[in-house]
Amino acid sequence: DTDGGEILFDNSGSTGAAVVSKEEAAKSHRPIARVKTATLDSFFAGNVEPDVKLQPPSSDIGGEIFAAKIDVQGFEPKVFEGMKKTVFERKIHFLLTEHDPMALDEVNGFAEKCTESLNHLQMLHGAGYRIYGLKLETHPKFEKAYNQGLKSLEVQRGRPFDDAMKDCLNMYRIQDEYYEEPDYKFHIWTDFLAVSPDAPWPEKSDFLINRIEKGRRSNNSSV
Repeated sequence: DTDGGEILFDNSGSTGAAVVSKEEAAKSHRPIARVKTATLDSFFAGNVEPDVKLQPPSSDIGGEIFAAKIDVQGFEPKVFEGMKKTVFERKIHFLLTEHDPMALDEVNGFAEKCTESLNHLQMLHGAGYRIYGLKLETHPKFEKAYNQGLKSLEVQRGRPFDDAMKDCLNMYRIQDEYYEEPDYKFHIWTDFLAVSPDAPWPEKSDFLINRIEKGRRSNNSSV
């Protein structure tokens, strides 16, 4: 959410690299990566000069973006705080963002469950995006939830999709129900797909929608 700032990453060399404070970085024996920050509003306005030249460019800077994914391990509210203009001008047609209620509340220090952690979803909704919830996920090592809870059609289809707060609290409930005290607290998460009303649909969109509906009725997750 800041132009010209800096974030420190504990660079463990795996997908588990994490943001750390200056104090934590000073105590770490692993390499610390320093990453400059810029808001997405500045980036999409063409005001950010990348350190690495992209060949060919990934998008037309300042124009519309067909699709984007945001998955930043609980820091999603900060990313969205720096892209308000982009959201309300609906520059991104399809936006996929991870939603881990526990991580969102913990990382950002939100006092109440499922309140401030929903602000960025409300922003998308207020800008006219239609939001679709994908299925619940967790790490395979969270065996009880992975093998019993989330494979249940009742759990997956019984979500209160019409109320974001109820859906969020429901994820907390499932987390508590299946929690097993593992070495690492594996969270339950989902992804939300936000679709702009201006998004271009394929010419055969009716065919695709029918395929999706057919797959949903037959529970064919490959469709």
